Amino acid sequence: MLPKRMLRLNRVLTYVVLSFTATTSVVRAQSESVINEIVVPGRAINTLDLESISSAGSRLGLTVIETPASIELVNSSLMRARGYKSIADAVKSLPGVTSGESPAAPSTFSMRGFSRSSITVLRDGIWLGPANMVMRPQNTFNLDRIEVLRGPGSALHGQGVVGGSVNSVINEPLRMNNQLKC
Repeated sequence: MLPKRMLRLNRVLTYVVLSFTATTSVVRAQSESVINEIVVPGRAINTLDLESISSAGSRLGLTVIETPASIELVNSSLMRARGYKSIADAVKSLPGVTSGESPAAPSTFSMRGFSRSSITVLRDGIWLGPANMVMRPQNTFNLDRIEVLRGPGSALHGQGVVGGSVNSVINEPLRMNNQLKC
């Protein structure tokens, strides 16, 4: 049997613990009613551009969402927002794509385990050559978007490559107030 002093100490400690829990629940209930709503204005930089027509994935003029292939787009506003100065920088930001395997070929691409001659490079849908032949950095200042097609669907462009293709689409000139803007 516990001595009387220990019983009294247990009662006092129990009372103290219960009083603290009761006061914290009252304080918590009061503080929850005082919290104001916080509104944070903003917008997303990278919105999915699924309605744009991709020449890399289909010759039928299908949009990105209609094309049954793995296509990624990097549009000009995203390139400006992220500060991409070359096509290699923009393509490196996509998942599963690497660039710059060696110092002698800074713009060679690698996708899905394939590299160099297994990747084709296009400009406005026109074949420029395999990635190991078109290896100099290319600027993004006049590009509308970069389309990356991964996998054997890139054989659509007639070269039979199995890794993928990188298509850079140039801005179309716009006529504004009798002036051309590129």
